[in-house]
Amino acid sequence: MDIYKLILPLTAWLLMLLTCTFTSTLAISKNSSVTSFTFSDYQLSDGTDTLSGSRIGISYQRSFSKLWSYFFRLSNGSAVGKHKINGSSAELVANTTSITGGLHGSYNLDYNSNNVPDLIPYGGIGLTLQDYHYDFTYEGSKVGNTSGFGYGPLILFGITMSVSDSFSIIPGYYFETLYINTETGENHSLTSSGLTLAFVVRF
Repeated sequence: MDIYKLILPLTAWLLMLLTCTFTSTLAISKNSSVTSFTFSDYQLSDGTDTLSGSRIGISYQRSFSKLWSYFFRLSNGSAVGKHKINGSSAELVANTTSITGGLHGSYNLDYNSNNVPDLIPYGGIGLTLQDYHYDFTYEGSKVGNTSGFGYGPLILFGITMSVSDSFSIIPGYYFETLYINTETGENHSLTSSGLTLAFVVRF
């Protein structure tokens, strides 16, 4: 992998981290943080090839204003699929470990009466850094059998449902594009997406 092609996204990610950290020290509103445990559907696509699996992860989120926060997530995922051609099939496998950081915006609808949970829609953007192993071994495969380090942008959205002061349930959806190197050393992009269900414990 050409390390110089990672300089721009890594620099942008580090600048975002420094900016969020500095901003949080200047925030007028009281800072708060949450830790969430996430279970996700994992759909990986490359052209007509589709793999399905699951992801588990842990996230840390800290607010620096009433509406905005920054987050970091560590997750591990695996997915399998089949490439079918001319009556035969090849098994496709993906194993990944990802670190994601970004900005998270939310708005409290202040709808909490008669034991109805608070409803807080949210959206976010971020950058994923991924350690990957993909095995797409079949004739004509663009990916092949490859391992390495990739990166790409991420978007997510959903809604937080506060069950109590210390516990929330968060259904959501994410979509990301990942730039990797193939078995032959060429640059290539994959897309992944899925439904998520997070459980938040506030400290």
